[in-house]
Amino acid sequence: MEEIEIPAGVNIDLEAFIACNNLRRIVISDGCTLGTNAFRQNQQTRYLDGQTEAKSCLETVEINGKVKFAGYAVFHSCPNLKTIKYNSDQLPYFPVLEENYNAWTSVTPTYAAGYNTREDGTNEFLVPANATYTEEQLDYLTSSLFNSENGGFTLKKTL
Repeated sequence: MEEIEIPAGVNIDLEAFIACNNLRRIVISDGCTLGTNAFRQNQQTRYLDGQTEAKSCLETVEINGKVKFAGYAVFHSCPNLKTIKYNSDQLPYFPVLEENYNAWTSVTPTYAAGYNTREDGTNEFLVPANATYTEEQLDYLTSSLFNSENGGFTLKKTL
């Protein structure tokens, strides 16, 4: 399975899609709850045809409405993630996290979402043009997603 669409209001539990390394695109509908490491990709080497090494494939996440983070590092170890579309003018609901955690990703550079693609400058976090929140508000608690040493995403108000 390369693409999945999560219907409105679904609770995506802790590690629900962990190591689903063939996922390239995820669409999450309004009102969903995202658990810790919900879409964490697996860094271990595996093979597509017995010879060709394959790693994490997730490239695009589209969130259509306000979501709730019930944990942290929802997209941990998704190094090829280069586009997040957050289609809401309201901030997500973030839980109370301990220091050194981030709702979206790992705070460790080598496990950060977008780590492999940050060097080419194409990592984009797209939001509605009328959104009033900032990178600091989105990168909840510990700067990681928009940190140039980690994911290196750029906030763009273009939707």
